[in-house]
Amino acid sequence: MKVISVLRLVSAATLCALLAACGGEPVPVSSSAPLSAPSSASETAPTPEPVPESRQLTADLPVEGALTLTESDIFDGYEHVSPFFNGWAFVYKDGQAGYISEEGEYKPLYTVSSEDLYGIDFIGTPSIYVPGTSYSSRRGELYWMGQNFRCSESGVVPYYRDGKWGYSDLDGNLVVEPVYDQLTWLGQVGYGLRREFSESNGVGGVSKFYDIFNSQGEVIATTATAGWADPTLGYYMLYNEQTGNADLYNADGSLVMADIPYSTGNCPWPDCDVYAGGIVLNGVAYDRTGAELPIDAQTIDLFQGDLLALFDQQLQDDIGTDLNGNPVLDAGLWLVSDPDENGGRYIGVQGSGSIRLYNAQFEEQTTPPLLYASQGTLYLNDAGEDVTPIRILDQDGNEVLVLEAVNCPEYPVYYPAEPLEEGDWLYWCPDRDTLIPYRVTATQ
Repeated sequence: MKVISVLRLVSAATLCALLAACGGEPVPVSSSAPLSAPSSASETAPTPEPVPESRQLTADLPVEGALTLTESDIFDGYEHVSPFFNGWAFVYKDGQAGYISEEGEYKPLYTVSSEDLYGIDFIGTPSIYVPGTSYSSRRGELYWMGQNFRCSESGVVPYYRDGKWGYSDLDGNLVVEPVYDQLTWLGQVGYGLRREFSESNGVGGVSKFYDIFNSQGEVIATTATAGWADPTLGYYMLYNEQTGNADLYNADGSLVMADIPYSTGNCPWPDCDVYAGGIVLNGVAYDRTGAELPIDAQTIDLFQGDLLALFDQQLQDDIGTDLNGNPVLDAGLWLVSDPDENGGRYIGVQGSGSIRLYNAQFEEQTTPPLLYASQGTLYLNDAGEDVTPIRILDQDGNEVLVLEAVNCPEYPVYYPAEPLEEGDWLYWCPDRDTLIPYRVTATQ
């Protein structure tokens, strides 16, 4: 299950800045002559095959029969890494890029310079990590790598060759030929941007072409002017030259809404925000079919699938409702996961640190052991340094252990899924230059 924690709606401009696939004219990044990539994985140089070694982290307050965190060295020796997605993590060392499984199996894919590696990015200056500098951090880079190089559910990943990007499977078999200057990771949808000079020798300007792909790497839409896609939420948008606006589609090609104002940044604009359950346009909420919802969009704190969290000004709390505003839970929500194949989901209830599993009818089910992170109270240690404690809690809100970061420049913990189940990963960055992966394991 994936999760969306309850957040107030953000402006379209802010959302566009955060979306992994939000394009427009890319910010130039430095580059060097690309290395010649081998045509197949079998031609690559010898590559490391690290075998993970783990040690148990003792819980401050052990919970019998529950979960804890076990530190792993699976990323040791690699310069750049992504989090694990669908069992695989992107890894990079000495010009060699590939993927490593949670069990330590390594699959080399291509060679690429560090500068060209970061050229995949669509949304601006990437978080290039340089040890000993204040430009970026391992935490920021980890997030950036996950937004660009994650392994999709279909096992399709970005592939580089001769200065261009495409898609391949984990064995290096091409799915989409590398012809794109920039590329998004392939979730429900993805897209690539390629530039072509309109005249020989680079004279006469640059033409931009955007192609939209489905989760299998098949081209589902193409445009010679502008396009936009959100791999996570499964939306894509195409510019309509006749109207001067754009049409918004679901990943399956069904139309959400036509004639939406469109910005030069290749995002919905103005006052248009997209969410898992639908969109908010000019202060009005719509579902993913384009049908208007009978709710005040200004009260939406969470908008996902068939569930909303509406802020009640009088109660100063969120109320869980369906898309028509009818209450389905008698308390506010602070966490809601995506529904599983049977419609079940994890829900965190306001006023309680507990997380519970509910079925599609919002009836409470038996909840398995879980973990999640919560920031504790910041304090100064004896040396006068800022300490950020991160409390690891179980499904009942009981403290399992505490991780502490000293003089941390940003939120020091990252985990793509919430809550954490056995086998999931949590990434701990106690300072700017340190990355420690933890696996969620059963207590011994």
